[in-house]
Amino acid sequence: MTRLGAAILAVAAILPGSAAAWNSRCYLPDGTRCPDGYAQARNRWRGVQTEHLAIWDYSLARSGLPASLNEELTLIHYSDDAQLSAGALEYETWRPVRSDAKARRQRTLTPGEMAMAPDLTWSLWDWATGNETCPPESSWTPVACHEYATHMGPLNSSHFLPQARDFYRHYHELALERAEECRNLYDEIPPDDRERLIRFVEACEKEAMVLEAIGHHYLQDAWAVGHMFARWGGPELSDWAGNQAVAFVMAGFSGLTHGAKEIVDSKLAEWRARIPQLPDRADDPMCAPAPSAEPWVQYIDAIDGVSYYDGIGDIFWELLEPTVTSYSNQRDAMIGCAIQSMREVYAQTAQAHGEMNDALADEADLSRDPSSASCWDQRATNLALGVGFGLHVGQYPGQRRLIPGGGAGGVIMATVMKSLASTAGAPVLTDAEAAQFRRDAGRAGTLIAASAQTQGFNTDLARGGLGSILGIETNDDAAFRHGTPGDTASPPASYVDPPLPWTLDAGKRTEALDLVFADAHAADRCEELHTFELEALRDEASQAISVGDPSAGAKCGLCAQMAEPHLRIGRDELDYDIDREPLCALTSVNADLEYTGTWAVPPTTPGAARQWCGCGRLLVLSRDAFSGGVAFFSTTGGVVDPLPAGSGPSGSMLHTEGGARDVALGGPDGIRAFVPTDAGWLQVFDLLEGAEVELDADDDPATTTAGAPAGVSRLWLGAEPRGVEVLATEPVALAATDDDLVAIDTDTLEERVRIDRATLGLSDNERPFDVAVLPDDSKAYVTIYGPPPGAPSDRVLVLDLGDVIGGTVGPFTVLASIDTGADTNNQAIAVSHDGSKVAVACLLTDRIAIIDTATDDLWDIDPESPTWNGQFYVPDFFLPSEAPSAVAWADDDSAVYAGYLTGPQGSSIEGNGTVRKCVIGEDACWHAVAVQAPVRAIAVVGSGSARIVYVADSSGWITPIRDALFEPGLETSATDNQGLFDGTGGCVENFGGYLRARPCDSAACMLDTGNLGDPAACEAAAKAGSFGLQASALVGY
Repeated sequence: MTRLGAAILAVAAILPGSAAAWNSRCYLPDGTRCPDGYAQARNRWRGVQTEHLAIWDYSLARSGLPASLNEELTLIHYSDDAQLSAGALEYETWRPVRSDAKARRQRTLTPGEMAMAPDLTWSLWDWATGNETCPPESSWTPVACHEYATHMGPLNSSHFLPQARDFYRHYHELALERAEECRNLYDEIPPDDRERLIRFVEACEKEAMVLEAIGHHYLQDAWAVGHMFARWGGPELSDWAGNQAVAFVMAGFSGLTHGAKEIVDSKLAEWRARIPQLPDRADDPMCAPAPSAEPWVQYIDAIDGVSYYDGIGDIFWELLEPTVTSYSNQRDAMIGCAIQSMREVYAQTAQAHGEMNDALADEADLSRDPSSASCWDQRATNLALGVGFGLHVGQYPGQRRLIPGGGAGGVIMATVMKSLASTAGAPVLTDAEAAQFRRDAGRAGTLIAASAQTQGFNTDLARGGLGSILGIETNDDAAFRHGTPGDTASPPASYVDPPLPWTLDAGKRTEALDLVFADAHAADRCEELHTFELEALRDEASQAISVGDPSAGAKCGLCAQMAEPHLRIGRDELDYDIDREPLCALTSVNADLEYTGTWAVPPTTPGAARQWCGCGRLLVLSRDAFSGGVAFFSTTGGVVDPLPAGSGPSGSMLHTEGGARDVALGGPDGIRAFVPTDAGWLQVFDLLEGAEVELDADDDPATTTAGAPAGVSRLWLGAEPRGVEVLATEPVALAATDDDLVAIDTDTLEERVRIDRATLGLSDNERPFDVAVLPDDSKAYVTIYGPPPGAPSDRVLVLDLGDVIGGTVGPFTVLASIDTGADTNNQAIAVSHDGSKVAVACLLTDRIAIIDTATDDLWDIDPESPTWNGQFYVPDFFLPSEAPSAVAWADDDSAVYAGYLTGPQGSSIEGNGTVRKCVIGEDACWHAVAVQAPVRAIAVVGSGSARIVYVADSSGWITPIRDALFEPGLETSATDNQGLFDGTGGCVENFGGYLRARPCDSAACMLDTGNLGDPAACEAAAKAGSFGLQASALVGY
């Protein structure tokens, strides 16, 4: 093959690559490269050859900033479900919406990944909208617009000095402004509320670091030798007079100086089939160490303007390690500039992630100031540009030229570019432009070669001395330096991110950023979202649920996300929890506030917001000899609430290994379910993702016992796990087993302490059963079942949780042992919402015991229960044992709802499970309402006349019972009482003088977990028990 033929192959390789400085990469989950811009906005930017991320991480690790500042953040937003195409690939839109949501979108990233953004997207708002528009030129398609070779590369003059400094300034100033807003937010939150609301401040600080990381892309590029010169053109297509063909070929021409190792390396294997003597790599000297046969590649440092240092560039970041002293100045200078820059931003925040310590000076030049020339005035020498111009192949230090430098090389490269542009899918120069290009390129090549020989250690070429090509000046020309440095309202390009604040202006870039970084901008929305908008979101969610719309989950999520900062816990402005004020009540004087309407809300404010949106859900645990699971039901209309990745018959069931025994909510935002199972495990499920989770992939494998499946985190509890409870103020769960009481770290699933029965002072026959914790996490109450018949008394243990909350290893301090009477077989236990009382189901003595938590005194609710005799209610003073098995408190703590395994012996409902309302103060349990089978669990949702008691029984039914059915004097006509079940999917009938609640025929399948959507199969399954559901716990959230 001729030299010109090899040159054509070489330039063909360079054109699609352009010049990108330190490498940036996007990877699909399977490890392959992202194929297009849509994929780049939906996947992670980490893995091999992600040098911009590596430099950020290296700098942060030495900066004295807390490591948690660079931990992963999860961003959740909502979009519609429009379809997009990129060739043969199909995508769904990720553009955020503020109403009529159809889909939930989630991204996970570290702030440092955004140091690669300028190579993969046009701006943060472009990424936030899924790379689905074309910011610099509306006539380009979104797919083409995000092709680096043909569209992004031609406009990347901003990655070269001196323009790189303009773009850095814009993002650094945005980061500083955002950091100041974060501090203001922290200061506005009263000290007593900061721990509870700190997630909003932390989200704000992470966003400030995201902006800083984007700025660092340009700062890092300024210290890659191949970018230490003024390349041609500007960052806007208008800077090229709208001529994309000129912008394209000039990007390729610049790349011949900068270096194109990565692209050429990928082509060499193909070329070697035709030219066997070619080497297998192309270490170009402006990136790799310079060839031993040619002069040095050096730059003049900005710190004094006279000192020369060797330098390298992309793909060779690892040679800047401290052990390679040749490049210590380049490394120390770049890292010093980066450290000082990120420290300046974090110093402006409230430092919610932790205090800032001293930076490490041994691998960084901390005398550098990123606001001064010391970080920006470095330039490659004429000699370096002379060595770099052309194309080298081979492994350093033995590279050799394939395309020569000088005027001949310029002419060769210009000659082939016109014909090669079309192969890359780019516009082609006209014949006249191509002729001019050859002349100008030859002149530039001659100038570079001559200057390298005669004035090699000067930097005049890098400072704009390369002259114009095709009428395009170098990027230091004032015509290409857009905007006002340091003024974010006067940006260096039209497509960069907008000035703060980022508000909810429909259709604007700021709205996309506000919605994607939702927690970070929650306070900004306080005075933008009004009651009518929040209630409209609630109506959308409720309507979607009522008609079984598949988008109900997304509408619920968006409603809860927007409503949470506005939501007070309580009935109205005269009756609410002043200790749980929402963010907007504390940070805005004009915010519209909403009220939950009840004090009975989930323990987390996100859960309370879901409930306010009409999207409260029930977790129903199945208990079976061979399998189990967690089912999810909406509390509005009794309909199934599908999971994103559920594995059950309708996507609404998550299966456990062995039957599930109990469930407790906790973890981040209360969206994890902790489930002890018959198989001995504590399993953890993410309720939004609908999957079992891996809590700490980097933790010691000993965290989970051998035998747990790969990719999930489980804790081995041991024989006969029973109840579990998650603390409200500390990432700790308490679990009871037949042998132990275990305190577990819910973040890592590691044991904090395991106390055996003997240490708790229990005999061999006494076993822990269930756990309840006071709202302030000060004490835990543990029901003990056993000893065998004839023993003096069963009991409830009261434990001091101070040591557990403090993170020590215990042991638990037993504060009291409360006798509940002989042979009671204590089981379920529940704490009132105000923490003043505890209710205990005494299984074998047919009693509901109430404990005063201030004194630990115990009394029983009178078992006398009014019974309908066909004409009026009469008390029954001689009730046979009905075995209470479940308890739950009303939202106002005025009553306990008790579930029983059977009905009164000899009655028409003897074979049914029953539920009674036990009124505190009256100390009486009103008449029994029968369900289908023995009661396993109860959840109470709503307040007043809207209160509904959800009852799970052992046959697989979940029955909603309106509170009014328990009131004495109720007429028992099934027709009259039907209205009590409107909106719950349930019916009521007079059954031999007793009320019986049952699912209506038309709604039966909405309430059975086995055969959703098929009434006949639903009825058959309930009778045959084919699905084997026996709910052992029911939690409303």
